[in-house]
Amino acid sequence: MSHDTLYTHLYIGGEAEVTLDGIPVKLVQSSEMPWHGRVSLTLQPEQAVKWTVAVRIPGWAQGQAAVQVNGQSCHIEDSIKDGYAYITRTWAAGDTLELEFPMEIQQVRANPRIRANAGKSAIQRGPLVYCLEGVDHNALLSSISLATDPILQARFDPKLVSGAVVIEGQGFREKLEEWDDEALYRATTNEYAPVSIKAIPYYLWGNRGENEMMVWIRAKY
Repeated sequence: MSHDTLYTHLYIGGEAEVTLDGIPVKLVQSSEMPWHGRVSLTLQPEQAVKWTVAVRIPGWAQGQAAVQVNGQSCHIEDSIKDGYAYITRTWAAGDTLELEFPMEIQQVRANPRIRANAGKSAIQRGPLVYCLEGVDHNALLSSISLATDPILQARFDPKLVSGAVVIEGQGFREKLEEWDDEALYRATTNEYAPVSIKAIPYYLWGNRGENEMMVWIRAKY
């Protein structure tokens, strides 16, 4: 917060009372993050005054966000600087700023210079990175690959800990049946079979017993 600009960084529900340019302001923020992209910020200044609200546009949103003030759309494309959209107007008690971020499923790839992750992808939706956990897959996780453009769908799973959005789709499993468990190498062509995959938010892994986990998944081209 500066003398005439209010910055909002984290999209979680809460209330605060601040003084902006000498004017006391009550703020009420509600949020549907991380499962949905809707955020609402209601301002209650003791008197109407012109100042700026700067809302964070996170990197995962790729500059895309729908913004409304009191139900009227705001064009923010030209106001984004250093990761924030600056909205300057005369704010009065009861004014509401609403944001909606895209919550598309993304495949994130690492810089090829990161050798451990070369040729692999991670799954992200909104602000959350996802992972595979062994308990959901009847396969060695390191044998699983994603297609170049996999069909992945988000679904709310009420049975996962306290409930969470999971991502499901089809991948490929490298066939291990013909491998001798004691053999480390052999000259052969890899064979793959379709496999269903289920990715859970990374922060939830390790809550269903001891099992393996993987964030970076091989990409099958």
